[in-house]
Amino acid sequence: GGSMKVDKIRIIRRFHCNIDRELGTILTEFDNLRMSKEPYLTAQFVTMIHIVIFLYMALYPWCVKHEDTQTLGLTGIGMGVVFYGLNHVTVGLESPMTQRGQGFSLFLTFNQMFGQLEYQAKVREKCKLLLEANREGKTFEEMRAEMRA
Repeated sequence: GGSMKVDKIRIIRRFHCNIDRELGTILTEFDNLRMSKEPYLTAQFVTMIHIVIFLYMALYPWCVKHEDTQTLGLTGIGMGVVFYGLNHVTVGLESPMTQRGQGFSLFLTFNQMFGQLEYQAKVREKCKLLLEANREGKTFEEMRAEMRA
């Protein structure tokens, strides 16, 4: 084929088209990011859960009549800790975007946690080796070759 000259107007139009496409992609991804940060549950639903737990805790002493005061008080406090604790844990685990896929699977949760700890330890070790090599006056290429070995 022959050489085909492209005039400046076509170059400018192509440039503007590419810029418009990239700006559209940036805006779309920003919207997706904002959507993942939105609350998973509505405020009304969270309030309803808190009210149900509170009403159950408040009405429990009137339902149990054959307990002494100390046992009833300790039972009420224990149930409050359990219910509000479970609610807090559930809310924390229901958002897969902030937990990086962790959910109610304890195996997955601990596996990812220990994997991240091992990765951080390896990074610290490599950084330590790089600093030691730098102190010895080695070049970057020498340090890189040692890291790959």
